[in-house]
Amino acid sequence: MPMYWKSFWVSIVFLLSAYVFWRWCLGYIVPFVFGALLAMLLQPIASWFESHHVPRSGAALMSLAVGGGGVLIVLGSVVSLLVAELLQLSHRLPQYLSRGEHLIQHNRDWEAQLVRQLHVRPRLVNTSLTSLYHISEGLVRSLMVLLLKVPNLGLVVIIGTVTAYFLIRDHRWISTQVLRALPPSIRPQYQAAKYDIVNGTLGFLKAEALLVFLTAAITAAGLLLLGIRYGVLVGIAAGLLDLVPYLGPTAILGPWILGAWFLGQHVLALKLLLVLLAVALARQILEPRLVGSNMGVHPLVAVIALYIGIRLFGASGVIIGPITALMLRVVHRTQQAIS
Repeated sequence: MPMYWKSFWVSIVFLLSAYVFWRWCLGYIVPFVFGALLAMLLQPIASWFESHHVPRSGAALMSLAVGGGGVLIVLGSVVSLLVAELLQLSHRLPQYLSRGEHLIQHNRDWEAQLVRQLHVRPRLVNTSLTSLYHISEGLVRSLMVLLLKVPNLGLVVIIGTVTAYFLIRDHRWISTQVLRALPPSIRPQYQAAKYDIVNGTLGFLKAEALLVFLTAAITAAGLLLLGIRYGVLVGIAAGLLDLVPYLGPTAILGPWILGAWFLGQHVLALKLLLVLLAVALARQILEPRLVGSNMGVHPLVAVIALYIGIRLFGASGVIIGPITALMLRVVHRTQQAIS
């Protein structure tokens, strides 16, 4: 069989296998995937401890402790900023509530103004408001479902942490056993494939974390520079929502812009629109470059992988798509090396 057609059919079989795996098998091995990712992130720290004559088991424990401590420090800093913003919000909450009551009392006047500005029928406005209510209700239900899954999340974290400990402690032995289990024709390419997978995955995670940080930082800095309150609170929320496709700061700033505009606060609406445009422009420019360069694939391939992943798997496709593209690249390199 010619090399071209062989590569073609290998790609088709790999993509079908990847789809089956991500769709139906991932749920059973999530703790171990989490543990493997955690081990990849903490492996350099464990190697540093080991280079300073710390036993391998101790180095594994200390790397987990350092990683957990770092996460706690970051979370503590974020929580302290959030508490400061929330305290400021709590002092102004009675004022905001009185404004809300005033708006409710004059709801008919506001609806009539909205109808005049949009040139739509009142029935359409009522339908839109009802739809907005149902969407809000659905979001609340989704949040409650997520909270019900917290015990399962704790189990995943515990099992994943234990898995990471053994992977860090025994990674040389595990690597040797995997190498022995491989066919002799593939063994010479094992180290190169392992290097590509580990570095590509870590690069992708680093790129996603950097994008979330940039979204939060640009949103918060833009709001604060324009003199808008609660910039840190909104920025952190926008960064977290940025993990969900098509949401990010738009889910927060979009309704805020519309509400400010229809309430006559046009200057505030334009300021918020500037912040939203700045975040969107930065993400459109940086996301393909960051994801592509850190994974070692072309930015266009990264964009295609992101799009297909989102269409097939929803929000989780943000991770599944690029990781599958990385794995396909490794498969092609290994096949070429064997040939």
